Amino acid sequence: MEKTEDSLVRFQGRYLARKVRILQAELPEVDIAVDQIESIPSVVDSDFLPPKGAVPAASVLLEQSVLAGQRIGGDPPEYPSEAKFERRSGVVWIEAIVQSDGSLNDLHVLGGPPIFHASAMKAVKTWRYKPYLLDGKPVTVRTRICVVYRIGQ
Repeated sequence: MEKTEDSLVRFQGRYLARKVRILQAELPEVDIAVDQIESIPSVVDSDFLPPKGAVPAASVLLEQSVLAGQRIGGDPPEYPSEAKFERRSGVVWIEAIVQSDGSLNDLHVLGGPPIFHASAMKAVKTWRYKPYLLDGKPVTVRTRICVVYRIGQ
C-alpha cells in the first residue's frame, strides 16, 4: 500500500479513499475510515458451488393469485365446532414452499384468528398444486395461501 496523500491510497494500481463520508437524505452522516487494505487470495468459480446434495432455497415469492386455480388435490379445511357455535368467520394466511413436484412443505401461519390456525394447517398440509413452470421447467417457489372460513361454507 503506497500512501499518496492523507485521504488517498494507491493499492494494486488504483486509488482508494482512506476516509469516506456517506450522506443520505433524512439519515445521519456516516464517516468511515480505512486503516488497512489487504489483497485476498484469488478465488475460482468452484468456491461458489453449493455442497453436494444441497437443495436450493425457494427465493421466488408468488402471490396467491398466481397459483389460484392451480390446486389439484387435498382436503378442505374443517370448520372448528367452537367457531361454528360462536358464528365466527375469518381468514388464515399461511406461507409455504411449493416444491417442483407440486407438494408443499415449510408451512407456517402468517396471521388470522387463532381459532382457525390448526384446522387451516391440517388441511393445507394435504394440498398439492400443479408445478409452477419457469422457462418450461418446474421450479420450487414460495407462496402465501389464504384459507377463508365463512359461516354457511
